[in-house]
Order: sequence, then structure tokens, then C-alpha cells
Amino acid sequence: MTALVVLRAGDLNRRIRVPKGVIAYLGKFDGSSAGLAVGDMLTARQLLYALLIPSGCDAAYTLAASYGPGLGRFVAKMNTTARALGLTRTRFTDFSGLPNPTEYSTYSTPASLVALGRDAMRYALFRSIVRLRSYHLGAGGPACGFRRPTGRRGPHRPAR
Repeated sequence: MTALVVLRAGDLNRRIRVPKGVIAYLGKFDGSSAGLAVGDMLTARQLLYALLIPSGCDAAYTLAASYGPGLGRFVAKMNTTARALGLTRTRFTDFSGLPNPTEYSTYSTPASLVALGRDAMRYALFRSIVRLRSYHLGAGGPACGFRRPTGRRGPHRPAR
């Protein structure tokens, strides 16, 4: 849903600085990371790659903070989008999918997640990102690349 809210908002060439709060957030929840560093400047488009390929919670945090603006407002946009899609048994409390504030505060149904995925697949950029196994930022961006996590590492441990 984070990617869908950003795609719908547009302005994907917007330059966004990775905020300081991302470090505490990742530490609190042991979230997966795309390897972003505080102060890095990336476009929203680059952050979508960092969000979707390694399931980067640092990218989700950065996008939510910018597109909310603010984390709480972004989560509200996620829930508004869910209602607009008819996902009546879906509720988000966190922009990255982590169990915040509780393990059961974010919920959905399999049918709703399929509907969400179908809507996201209408966007060419989304389709092009999710088909990739890896992505490397070129010159002018942070010196990092992203790979999909393997099953052995678990859902919150990206491959490095």
C-alpha cells in the first residue's frame, strides 16, 4: 500500500532526504533495510526500488515522512486508499507493514491483498520494479544496490 499511495500521488522525481528518525525506527522493530543512510538524497522513484526490492523499511519510512507529510498522515492516506478500493476489512497502522503498535493492529484479508496487488499492477513502474531481482543506483546516488531477500534469511533480513 505504501508504494501505491506514492504512485498515486506522483512527483516521482521529487528529491527526498533520508531523515534521522529512520535509525531509531529500524532499531526498535528490527526492520529490513535497503542500506540507506541518514542524509542520503534520493528521488521518490529510487526510494520505490529501495522499498519494493529488499522490502526496505528505511525506504518506507522516508517515503511516508515525505508524502504524508508525516508518518501519521501517511498511514491515514493508506487507510483512505484502502476504503476507496473497497477493502473494508483492511486497516493499516504502520507504513512499512511492521507490527506497530501491536502485532494485530494492521490487518487485511487475502482477497483484499489480491485486490491491492491488482491495483498496483496497473502502474508500469510498479510492474517494472517487482519483476527485478536486484537494482543498483548509478552515479549521483548513494553507493548501494538492492537485492531481493532469499527465503533462508526470513522476511526482515535482506540479502547483502
